[in-house]
Amino acid sequence: LKEKSAKDLKRYNKLLKQKNVSQQKYDEIFYGKSIIDQKFISSNAELDSLLIERKQHTIRAPFSGIITKRHVELGEWVDKGGEIATLVNPQAVTSIFNLPASYALEIKPKQQIQVHTGKQSINGTIEGVIIKGDNKSRTFPLKIKLHSDNAVLFDGMKTQIKLPRKSSEGLLVPRDAIIKRFGNNVIFIVDNDKAKMVPVTVHLYSGSMASISAREENEKETLQAGLKVITKGNERVFPGQTLQVK
Repeated sequence: LKEKSAKDLKRYNKLLKQKNVSQQKYDEIFYGKSIIDQKFISSNAELDSLLIERKQHTIRAPFSGIITKRHVELGEWVDKGGEIATLVNPQAVTSIFNLPASYALEIKPKQQIQVHTGKQSINGTIEGVIIKGDNKSRTFPLKIKLHSDNAVLFDGMKTQIKLPRKSSEGLLVPRDAIIKRFGNNVIFIVDNDKAKMVPVTVHLYSGSMASISAREENEKETLQAGLKVITKGNERVFPGQTLQVK
């Protein structure tokens, strides 16, 4: 329509010069083209606005991946910042390990490490320790990026690592023996048929066992191999309580 009005005006302009058309008819064509031009500009502005709005309402994934779960349905309203889907990136695989603070403090980012899962051994790079820990277990997530070009991996697979650290002596005790008292890790041992509370430092959790050492210097001689520790009902035990050892 815009091109037609431009051609009509050009033709009537020539006719006007030749005095083959009235001034009134020429003015109709001239002002008609002006109206069409204004509508064209207005339509383009509206189109630009709609394109910007569509762009703002289009959610783009930060990477190419696989949608494993949809949190909303087509046409459903979504709040700003709300979850719409769970996306897995098969090209960027990471493994998370929960470490006690004593290990977390020794971790160095960019360090190379071997990660084992099943019969597979995969090279990995330590990305760092997440400073937000678990208040109950007092552990901190360690994030390792896996270089898994030829590995077969699935979300949720169990992985294992071996972390080098400074040598230190420790005792293995059942994990259930460690409880919280006054915000500290403690165990109760049996000392002459009475309960004795010993504050401990947890070095590592491994399955149902934990590696510990005494926190206080004067308690280090107390913790010796072969001691009896309380693993059941220890939340209700208090220091000096008489025990019936079975």
